[in-house]
Amino acid sequence: MSYDCAALIGGDPIPSVKWMKGKWRQITPGGRISIEHKGQDAKLEIREVTKSDSGLYRCVATNKHGEIESSTTVSNLNPGQEYLFRVTAINDKGKSDPKALTGPVMTKDLLGQPAVMKCQIVGRPVPEIKWYHAGKEIVESRKYEMSSDGRNHSLSIMTDQQEDEGEYTCKAVNEAGEVETTGILVLEAAPSFHPDYPLKETYYAGLGTTLRIHVVYIGRPQPKIMWLHGAKTLENTEEISIETTEHYTHLVVKNAQRRVNGGKYRIRLHNHFGRADTAFNVEIYGM
Repeated sequence: MSYDCAALIGGDPIPSVKWMKGKWRQITPGGRISIEHKGQDAKLEIREVTKSDSGLYRCVATNKHGEIESSTTVSNLNPGQEYLFRVTAINDKGKSDPKALTGPVMTKDLLGQPAVMKCQIVGRPVPEIKWYHAGKEIVESRKYEMSSDGRNHSLSIMTDQQEDEGEYTCKAVNEAGEVETTGILVLEAAPSFHPDYPLKETYYAGLGTTLRIHVVYIGRPQPKIMWLHGAKTLENTEEISIETTEHYTHLVVKNAQRRVNGGKYRIRLHNHFGRADTAFNVEIYGM
């Protein structure tokens, strides 16, 4: 995760740059802090941030013709994350390639509610903004609404299925170049059985064959899953195998026997948003 403070600066000769914390304290490299200045690009990086790193940051660029300053206030820093501040310069034609100041980050929202991805990108001329989900360009519609003021860009998503989560990329393009920045949307929801993969009322297996039951579910965070046969909780054994991922749970019963494996089965799902429960029968046929 990164945050940027940017200013478009130009000048001949190339300006010198210094970084300040608050109004008066100059930042020097060392320890968790590194500073780079190459040509007209300057960067301040803070690693392993702590809450004490919150505050006002200022970048001051100076040459013999004058001085320009850019500043930002950073708050609510999460320990261990990295924050990036950058200053870029316009070229002699008055253009600058797009620069991502802040990108979309991991966003958590409830399934069925609007989710918003935000980023800040600047450039001269003002870049064209496009959004992508899992590599596919998004077209504005009732489901997707986009807004942009030349610096702040947002995408609102009316989430109606778990597949709406995943990577969202904001791409900016102008005459001078392009840039893209990507964030992750995670949709939290009470567990439920996926409507596109309904369970049968009864499953059949031949005597001595392998019974397989595949259950697709929805739910974030990943729910705890319990398989029951009658009143008995099923666990992995030599004859029984249960495989569970964040999208499905799969039961395999080897060498199915009528008295041992036939009867009523139940699946229970639960996370802190809610619960889901369903039942089905298994019939073993043959001599």
